[in-house]
Amino acid sequence: MKNIHIDFKRGQQRFSVPLPNLEHAKYSEVNSVLDAELTPLGAVLFSYECMLAAPNAAAPMNAVFRYCRYLHTRGFDQPPQIMLSKVLKMSKRRGIKWINKTFKRYVGDDAGLVDFLFGGDSVDH
Repeated sequence: MKNIHIDFKRGQQRFSVPLPNLEHAKYSEVNSVLDAELTPLGAVLFSYECMLAAPNAAAPMNAVFRYCRYLHTRGFDQPPQIMLSKVLKMSKRRGIKWINKTFKRYVGDDAGLVDFLFGGDSVDH
């Protein structure tokens, strides 16, 4: 199941975003429909990939910004705006490495992160 992409269209533009690898998602197929359940890290990585594929789309940019806010609440010493601006300047490979590193250090395996990324405002400590 490697190299699975989600294709989407925004206006006249088409985008193709790879789903996270098997390490960060559980895949199943029912009636020829692929279902992916992302881990919290998989959700961050997928949001980052979407942000890179569609840099003017608000939703993935907002999710990555909220990840930066989450890191700040967990002790990362830079404001979220600074973190996001640095991530935007990174190469894709370096950005993925940064997400993996910060996730491991500041998040762990917190399922509450997914709620925070996609709309919840509370962060439990």
